[in-house]
Amino acid sequence: MIAGDKTYFHIVYDGPALENNEMTVKDLAPALIALSDVIDSSNSVVNGGRAEVEISVKASFKTGCFGIELAVVQSIVQNIIDVVSSEHVKDGVAVLSLLGFTVKDGVETGARSLLQLIKWVSGRKIKKIIANDKETSVIIIDEEEYEVENTVLELFKNVGIRRNLEKVIYEPLRKDGIDSFACTDLKGTKPQFFIVGKDESESFKAPQVDDDLIGEQIIETSLHMLSVAFQQNNKWRFSDGLNSFYAEIQDTDFLKKVQKNEIGFRKDDILKVSLKREQWLTDAGIKTEYTILKILERRSAARQLDLPFENSEK
Repeated sequence: MIAGDKTYFHIVYDGPALENNEMTVKDLAPALIALSDVIDSSNSVVNGGRAEVEISVKASFKTGCFGIELAVVQSIVQNIIDVVSSEHVKDGVAVLSLLGFTVKDGVETGARSLLQLIKWVSGRKIKKIIANDKETSVIIIDEEEYEVENTVLELFKNVGIRRNLEKVIYEPLRKDGIDSFACTDLKGTKPQFFIVGKDESESFKAPQVDDDLIGEQIIETSLHMLSVAFQQNNKWRFSDGLNSFYAEIQDTDFLKKVQKNEIGFRKDDILKVSLKREQWLTDAGIKTEYTILKILERRSAARQLDLPFENSEK
């Protein structure tokens, strides 16, 4: 690791509840952890794993609100491959500028950054995106056009970053007495602030994203019943000998017989079934769902001795 210089920026929460420069740990801790994740994930998107960042809290400032100074240290991951590629690593200032937490080259904080883009979109549906070149694209909403760097667009599309920004901005501003969020690097005689008021905070609520189906498999297998659900649409619990799981049964003929008490169950029962296994990519990671399409055979798992019976002859 080759450590770079520290880059400082500030976030400020303001409102009647913060007049004594106090903010509850319950509100602050999730926001700071989420902010750290935003910067870490953004650095990974921008630099492709060639650099790592560390965020630390330095001090508070400005009376009548609650402000925090944070320090970001970026370290280049240096190995045989990265000796050359490290020359193309964007430093901490550049990453924070793309996010909108700092000023770069005298440009107003948040200008054409992720924060400014989210604020401009404001929950509206994007009509289309036109790629100008490898560096920039134009976003069109309601006949309005907005040009951004493609890297900012990548940050905008990242669900994890958007979820964490929601915790940094939207969640605290939902609380009574916290009216605004601001960020700055305090550079120059008149520092520039990017400000989000309570009435704008909805823009930073992360959009809902459907789960993606990433794998599907249908197999014939034998399952041991662990629990039976007699109410409609409830899932039954099974074991395949290695893992236990809940599964929905879609075999209507079998379910009708269960409802009519035409089938009784014993703890040793084993079902041979046609089983569908689906894997979904969710915000929390990979989720697996099981569905029994058809009950093919039912037998008892109770083992019996094989005795040498013969038919008697008279």
